[in-house]
Amino acid sequence: MSFSIYELSIPVLQQGLSSLSGVVSKAKAHCEEKGIEESALLSFRLYPDMYAFAKQVKTATDMAVMAATRLAGKEPSLAADTQQSFDGLLSDIESAQKILSATTADQVDGSESRVISFTAMNAFTMSFPSGYVYLQKFILPNFYFHCATAYDM
Repeated sequence: MSFSIYELSIPVLQQGLSSLSGVVSKAKAHCEEKGIEESALLSFRLYPDMYAFAKQVKTATDMAVMAATRLAGKEPSLAADTQQSFDGLLSDIESAQKILSATTADQVDGSESRVISFTAMNAFTMSFPSGYVYLQKFILPNFYFHCATAYDM
């Protein structure tokens, strides 16, 4: 049985974002219940040189948007990294879910053999020989890492 690149990407990322939304909602509820300032958890880091909770969520969300748009042959338009509340993070996740929901199999399928190149952090070019390699070696490992790290926090 073979899977299309759409089946390997969009539904998988949608499910991951749904789980991430649950993590953020639980963090919000925990802070409300315990009387903890949101900023304490939003800025929490597992280690000093790691991203804070809010940036972990933002990076996972960006990975999903980058996958959907680049696999569809477009350049991503990422939300600004300015969220300083749980509601803001939940809004970003919802926006990413809308982008994924609007991405069709017809737009993504065929990218498995297309080169995907882009400039990262305005500094260097990243290039992948195919959409499959981009998804398998860059998007999914990073997406799951940042989702799991937000969960760990």
